[in-house]
Parts: sequence; C-alpha cells; structure tokens
Amino acid sequence: MARSSGGSGELILVATAVVVVVVIFIVPYALALLLYSLPLLVLWLLTPTEVGAEPQLIVDTSPHPLLAKLRAQMRFADEQYDLVRYTDWGVRWSDNLDRFEERSHRGRDLNRQLEEWTIASRHLSAEIREVEEPETKAFGAWSTELSDWYQQHAVNAAKQTGWKLTLQVFVGVWVVAELVGASYPDFINLFAFAWNPAPAFLHPGLGIGAAAAWAAGIYRVFRPPAHFAERAQEKIDEYLNARRIREEAEDRQTTYSSEESFEEASDEDDEVAPSASAWHEILKVDPQSPIDEIKAAYKKAAIACHPDKVAHMNEHIQQVAKEEMQKLNDAFQQAQLARGF
Repeated sequence: MARSSGGSGELILVATAVVVVVVIFIVPYALALLLYSLPLLVLWLLTPTEVGAEPQLIVDTSPHPLLAKLRAQMRFADEQYDLVRYTDWGVRWSDNLDRFEERSHRGRDLNRQLEEWTIASRHLSAEIREVEEPETKAFGAWSTELSDWYQQHAVNAAKQTGWKLTLQVFVGVWVVAELVGASYPDFINLFAFAWNPAPAFLHPGLGIGAAAAWAAGIYRVFRPPAHFAERAQEKIDEYLNARRIREEAEDRQTTYSSEESFEEASDEDDEVAPSASAWHEILKVDPQSPIDEIKAAYKKAAIACHPDKVAHMNEHIQQVAKEEMQKLNDAFQQAQLARGF
C-alpha cells in the first residue's frame, strides 16, 4: 500500500512538472500573439455591424370578423356545457367518471348533451387555431426578426464602448505590470515574448496588458446592454396587448344565440368579410409602407375630411363627414394593430 501511494505521488509530481513546463513555454507565445493581433481587435470593435430596417409585422385583418364569431360560438358552447353540468337535474354526478350516472334515461341524455357541447367546443377551438395560423406564423417570424434586429443594435453598442474599454484595460494593466516588473524582474521575465522583434521596447508588460485587453473586449461584446432586448420584448408585448384589446372589443360586439346555427354564422362571415375595405385601401397606402408614411397619410386624410370643415353646411354633409372620419379612425386603428405601432 505504501509503494502504491508513493507511485501515485510520483506520477502527480511528474504531471505537475510537465504542466508547469508547458505553461512556461506556451504563455510567451500566447502573449506575443495577443499583443500583435490587438490592433485587429480594436479595428473590429471600431467597425459597426450593418443593420437593416426594423422588421415590420403585416397582418391580414380580413379574418378578424370570422374569428370574433367563432369565439362567440365557442363561448356559447362552453356556457351550454356549464348549464348542463351545473344545473340540479336530480341526477347524481360522478367525479371519478366526470359524467352523470346513467342508471336513468335522464342521466344518459345529459351525458349525451355534455359530449355534444364538448365536441362542438373542441371543433371550434381547432377552427380558430386554423384561421389564426397565418397571423400566428407571421407574429412568430416577426418577433424573432425583431429580437435579432435589436440584438444587432446591442452588439454595435457594446462594440462602441468595447474598444475604449479595451484600450483602457491595456494601458492600465501594462502600467501595473511594468511597476511589478520593476520590483520583481525575475518574475516578470517569466512572461517574456517567445518572439520579440524589439526587446528594448516591447516589454513583457505589454503582452500581459494585451491579454487583459482581449479579455475585456470580448467580454463586453458577449455581454451587450440588456435594454435592447427589453425594448424588443416591449414591442412584442405592445402588439399582444393591442391584439387582446381588439379581441375584447370584438367579443363585446359579437354575440351568438341558440337561434343561429354554427354553419350559417360562418357562411355569413365568409360573405361579409371580403366586402370590407382594408385599412391600407382607406388610407391609400401600401400595406408595407413605412410607419411614418402611414401616419402622414392618415393625418392628411383626417385634415381633408374633418367634420369641422363642413360645420357650416347642412346636416347630411356633416353626417357624411363624421362617417368618413370614423372610417379613417377605424382604418388607422387597424393599421396600428396590423403593423404593431
């Protein structure tokens, strides 16, 4: 056992010696490489990455009336399920089976109704997801592109401050290393360059400073400012919040009763939706126009047809102006929802 322990100790000692020798020979080469390539790092930090225009979300608003009707139908189906489930019918409910007991004809009839409303709700939910799929895909692609776009801005901001930090760290560590070298020359000479074209000028402290400068510059680039990512998330949240508000408003205006059939309601929406003018047609802009251009088009049209301009005319003209102004406001609101501003 003693021999085994002694052998292990010798192996550890030899391994340690090898590591020390390798480090002593490798470190000077590494410092030389870092020093001579430091100007390339600074040049890279001084060169910003080209960033294109901000990604825009373009949403087709024509399916929204149909979606509002489908949500109303699903709410009605869920309400009918709850009505059957929680009304006291005098039939025992089984929590284990999640259904009424079927000893009586009434229990079997109630379970059949529950199953019908459950199937209707699931079918409507699947139909809603299918109709929403184009907008969901567009939103997913836009949110990814927007996050990447802000990340590129964050990297550029990090590079703008990174080159200054790199030079500051280089000079600071160099000065400290030279001061240490003045007091402990034998120690600082361990970091002497493996290949040094000007030993009288390029002291080991420069290499140590370059290593620290590389570490500071790379760290800064890989840890960009967090507020860019926060801004991207804010824009994504703004769209989701606007979508929620729009859907809530549509849901308040859209109802469904048992006098209608699901199929008739869907057919009605299919006929009505295409006839409605799109927001970009009302504002007379391209769907992919810049946001500033959309705002300018709205402002120009609003000034032209504002009801105050025809306040001195007859009531019919005033009413037409109010209707046109309302149409413009609705179109601009749809543009905000579609483009996320």
